[in-house]
Amino acid sequence: MKRRDFLKLMGSSTMAFAVPSCSAQQSDFVDFEVLCQSIHPWRNFSELVLFRDTERVEVYSGRSELGQGLTTVLVSVVSQAFEIEPDHIDVFLANTDLCPDDGPTSGSSATRSIGWAIWLACLEIKDDIINEGAKRLGVDRTAVRFSQGSVFVENDTESSVSMFEMKRDGLKFTNPDTTPQKVQRYRDPGLKSVRALDIVTGKLKYAGDMMVGECQYGGFFTPAEFRTGFVFQPVDLRAALGVPGVITAGNLGRHGPYVVAENFVSLQKGLSKIDRKSIVPKKSNLVKNLSQVRKHAILVKTPEDTGDVERTLKNCQHTLSETYTTHHYNVAFLEPQTSVAIVADNEARLWDSTQHAHKQQQMVARDTKIPLDRVHVTGTNVGGGFGGKIGHRSGAEAALIAQATGLPIKRLSSRAEVFQRHSRAKEEVAVDLISGVNDNGKIIARSADIYQDEGHGLTDIYKIPNSRVRLFRVSQSQMGIRHATIRGTSFTQDVFAMESHMSSLAHSISMDPLEFRLKNVRWHKNLLHAAAEMINYGAYQPPEGHGLGMAIINHGGRQFGALFVEVDVDRTSGKITIHRMRAAFDIGIVMCETTATVGILGALIWGLSISMKEELKKDDNQILTNSFADYDIARFSDIPDMKIKFINAHGNRLSPRGCGEMPLPLVAPAVANAVYNAIGVRLFSTPFTPERVLAAIRAQSASANR
Repeated sequence: MKRRDFLKLMGSSTMAFAVPSCSAQQSDFVDFEVLCQSIHPWRNFSELVLFRDTERVEVYSGRSELGQGLTTVLVSVVSQAFEIEPDHIDVFLANTDLCPDDGPTSGSSATRSIGWAIWLACLEIKDDIINEGAKRLGVDRTAVRFSQGSVFVENDTESSVSMFEMKRDGLKFTNPDTTPQKVQRYRDPGLKSVRALDIVTGKLKYAGDMMVGECQYGGFFTPAEFRTGFVFQPVDLRAALGVPGVITAGNLGRHGPYVVAENFVSLQKGLSKIDRKSIVPKKSNLVKNLSQVRKHAILVKTPEDTGDVERTLKNCQHTLSETYTTHHYNVAFLEPQTSVAIVADNEARLWDSTQHAHKQQQMVARDTKIPLDRVHVTGTNVGGGFGGKIGHRSGAEAALIAQATGLPIKRLSSRAEVFQRHSRAKEEVAVDLISGVNDNGKIIARSADIYQDEGHGLTDIYKIPNSRVRLFRVSQSQMGIRHATIRGTSFTQDVFAMESHMSSLAHSISMDPLEFRLKNVRWHKNLLHAAAEMINYGAYQPPEGHGLGMAIINHGGRQFGALFVEVDVDRTSGKITIHRMRAAFDIGIVMCETTATVGILGALIWGLSISMKEELKKDDNQILTNSFADYDIARFSDIPDMKIKFINAHGNRLSPRGCGEMPLPLVAPAVANAVYNAIGVRLFSTPFTPERVLAAIRAQSASANR
């Protein structure tokens, strides 16, 4: 069903409000335009709020529920605005037939943009309802009040009209703007997760739980070689077809050989029988490691270049030159990419674990050559996305196999495919830093050369009059492992380098790292003070082998944070144990403290995991990691005592600004700085595995003995 047909069938709808696009994403395909052309032919919009005469409110958005609590936020917002019970609100997400395209879902940014836009729209809608109610009651607007979804005449509760009774045809646009008054009207009602019971009882269903009709399992042959290093050619598939449970197999050109089986185990056995002659190496030379990146990278951008860096550094009495490097790591979500597809009569219907249902729709249409308006994608609950399910190909692959075979297909990626076929990872990055400090502890010059990253996290944090940031890159087409957009974006690598370097600078001039930051930071000193107080910095004297470390972040000029950690280091084994994390964040108005807290704690835990454990293993030709058995992730036993605090430095004057990505990049530098304070050894490369820590200890000992 097309959205226009859906709206025509809204027989029980009383009012429909459309919220114009509240993100920068512009869609090329907006079916709602046809319905709205007579009202605002130039408008695109991103969310829809419907009022039913069954006394229910429905909210439609193209964003996905990733576990970040978007459903809870939207229910909370609408419940508060109209003073109705949460169980009278239905939320529909990520359905290309029903929901507008508002771009990909990026964690807490959905709360910041969608949740807040719906709140602002609800305020305008309420005003519209009050005006309409006053007309129906035959009184002036000043004589009525709004309460619990109804408009009533003050001091005459018998004269009232419910917002659900106000039947009107058509669609009304609301164009919400943030004002201090609207910000001040918002209060977090403290609603707990509306999906909690379904989650803990296992009733919440994911794409992998779905079996549509006589659904069969389909998958593609996935070699371990770098995906950019080979092409497929047709091969004999008789060995695969001989596996019990295998139904059919075929070759699908550039996508490679596929197998369809009755169950997942038979599918994997069938795929294992495919001859490796199906892959043909490309002749192009791939860039496979960081040393090759340095050799082949070219300067692509200089995002900051102020003052005279070279001359100032040359004349500076206190300078420090350091290089920091980071490693490949995978998204490693618990739920692999999964899609269910039915293709018949040149029409496709999919259920997909995706962060962007409309993107999946476009990819399926492109690969199958099915018209876009005949491709229908329903986004299911997502068991972890973190950027890895925005443009993944499992939907298109499921549709291709379903189209080729005429069978309903479940495309459930194996863990090996998550690591190898999709073969995207956070890139290895090198950051060369040279900084100069004057006698007063002020940074007066800095040079930063960054290889394979964007330089986020290096600008707009410290007041540095002479600063140059240069970005050097190798084209993705030349890389063995392709870049992945992963939670934390490039801040993860750059903040590790800069915040480690800041503490090194402080130690090099015998200044306390907190005092040094306070002298140079350009924003929110209150966060540093708050987090320091939470861990009792200065008064607390860590035991032998323990150390405190800190890091700060300015995430895109909208989100700010400070983290302090306490660790201890076993010099014999090299094991780092994190005992405490204390953090303060300024994210504007906190729309839902429950979801914000969970999101931040999750980001800090993943930051711990990336910093100390996770690493994608590879050699010069292939990815060696193919399961969680050789990809270590943090466990409950690794999680320290964690406490966070929200501080809104602007009071009720600024709208929400998101928080899901910002905490993650803080962990690596804070831990590295704590390790230095514990044992006097600086860690220049991630992850901080026991082997790397021991190597750093030995290197320091060898240097001291020279």
